Amino acid sequence: MGAGCSAVCTRAVNAGGAAEKGSVAMVPVGKADITDSDVLAVFRAGRAKIRDGTIEFEGRSRPLDAGQEARMKAAIDYIDDDSKAVAGKWSALTWTSVQGSAVATLLMPSTIHQGGTTLCGAVTVLEAMAMHRPMLYARLVLAVWNGRVETWDGKPWGDTPALKPELLAASPPDSITANSIADWMTATAMIAELKDQSFFRDLLGHDDYLGQDAHGPDGATIDHARGLTTAWDVSKFIRDLLGCASTRRELSYWAAREAPLNQVLDLTSTGALERGTDVVIMLISDTLWRDCEYYPAAADKPGWYTPQHWVRLRSIEDVGGGMLTVKVFSFGEVQSRELSRAGFGRLVFEFIFGSF
Repeated sequence: MGAGCSAVCTRAVNAGGAAEKGSVAMVPVGKADITDSDVLAVFRAGRAKIRDGTIEFEGRSRPLDAGQEARMKAAIDYIDDDSKAVAGKWSALTWTSVQGSAVATLLMPSTIHQGGTTLCGAVTVLEAMAMHRPMLYARLVLAVWNGRVETWDGKPWGDTPALKPELLAASPPDSITANSIADWMTATAMIAELKDQSFFRDLLGHDDYLGQDAHGPDGATIDHARGLTTAWDVSKFIRDLLGCASTRRELSYWAAREAPLNQVLDLTSTGALERGTDVVIMLISDTLWRDCEYYPAAADKPGWYTPQHWVRLRSIEDVGGGMLTVKVFSFGEVQSRELSRAGFGRLVFEFIFGSF
């Protein structure tokens, strides 16, 4: 079973979710607030502001404690060192665009948007990485820009970690926004290298991946299905690239299960998801999730739904009366739904738990 989301599932990028609030007034800041840097001109121009334990950027805000702030700034300083990027291999991209979009992701990870591609499996892992392990995100982006994918501990990933020339000549699809170019590049490279490692995908002809609806050097677009990622793929991303010491899958295809629901409720209540000591990626029916935006009871109605889309669980809370408040990262925003326990059981087909 593969999972991804096609163009029919794409949504407009909106500021949303209680954790990251929209309509924030930007306040200019001086150079004294952060180290001098060309990329960090976004701070001096007033596009970003850190104050009172909160960062504001592009009309959104998120909590940021002193430790998180220090790690984020160190990662931005790392990606801002142009001397590390002189060996860039992506001929259709510029380092300026990659660098600037990577900084945007580090400032506000939920802005990552997969556009109309099937990159959701890789993108959810990148969002968690930028949020909780920002230096690892910066190092991975830079490694991919220079032509290869590296593991969380800086080792080449796979027997042939160098990315293929056809991929390095590819350009982003039109659906990829300027703030997500670095993430498209990195997610595409992750999937391409993963598929190149697979003997069976080689037999199927799915080992050459340029990013679904991206254009190769001959102008052709690439097979939609090649971007789909299985639960095994996402688990491998979490272990090898994000650096989780352990991963565990919980399946819920045929009937709702209380055990994984109770586990994610516990991870929320103990603060493990917010701190990033644990991550949870879920395979859901995006059709049902969208139906519940304006009609929460849709999840309780009879119907046939299929697994379509990987999301990262931000939090889930029991609000009483058999109802849950569920927040996930998906399509460039943090989205929230009120669902019954039974409806949540129908929504989710797989849970992947990762622990550091």
